[in-house]
Amino acid sequence: MRASCLAEIARALYTTPDYLLGFEENQDSFEAEAMGILQGIKDDTVREMLLKQMKALV
Repeated sequence: MRASCLAEIARALYTTPDYLLGFEENQDSFEAEAMGILQGIKDDTVREMLLKQMKALV
């Protein structure tokens, strides 16, 4: 299986390739969903805006 296919499957399942391969423990469902959403954002402007907003919240 190609790494890009594994990454796509992981995104669709809101998890990581490492988890699918058994290299990491079960993720918190919130964390998994958030990571899946964030990984799907391709627009750099949107990514930067979200990062600034997240930093402002913590």
